[in-house]
Amino acid sequence: MGAGLDLRPLQYTKGKNVRVFELDLEKTLTLKIKTMEKAGLQHDWITYIPIDFNDVSWIEKLIQNGFDQSKKTYFHWESVSVYLQKEVIKETLNKISKLCVQGSILAHDFYSKIFEKVYSKTFEKMGEPLLFTIEMTEDVRNSVDALQDESGFIIKELILAGQKTNAGKPIYVIAVCEKKLESTN
Repeated sequence: MGAGLDLRPLQYTKGKNVRVFELDLEKTLTLKIKTMEKAGLQHDWITYIPIDFNDVSWIEKLIQNGFDQSKKTYFHWESVSVYLQKEVIKETLNKISKLCVQGSILAHDFYSKIFEKVYSKTFEKMGEPLLFTIEMTEDVRNSVDALQDESGFIIKELILAGQKTNAGKPIYVIAVCEKKLESTN
């Protein structure tokens, strides 16, 4: 989700019996596919779906392209939330949860308010303003939990980066979460 120019799916899924879907902006996917073709990189087992997370139809596009909702799924959502509004992030987390079965895994990340303070002007100059960061000066787990509170995912692991900064606080976190059992009430 928001695959960008990342080539890890080529390395980790080639020859495996898995379905791979990459979702990103159309211009990004077009550039990626053209570049892989020029480089002679085979990628025919990957389904590319042009989407915008601000557009609610991305789930329908995923299903129309063969996504099987009955199978446990690994969702990798990296370096996207920083460019989205909080409401869109929460909505996306909820949609992912409704889309998958218990035991599915979601790995997603967040940048800190400290990161935003240091780098926001640089990102604005690049035309990619930072729209969302979380507070990581106190309890990072609570900050991530508060964001995904209603999503149906529980944190299994938090991987922090940047504890050795001058501020002594993390600037980045990867949350590895699992879809929890839905209540039968």
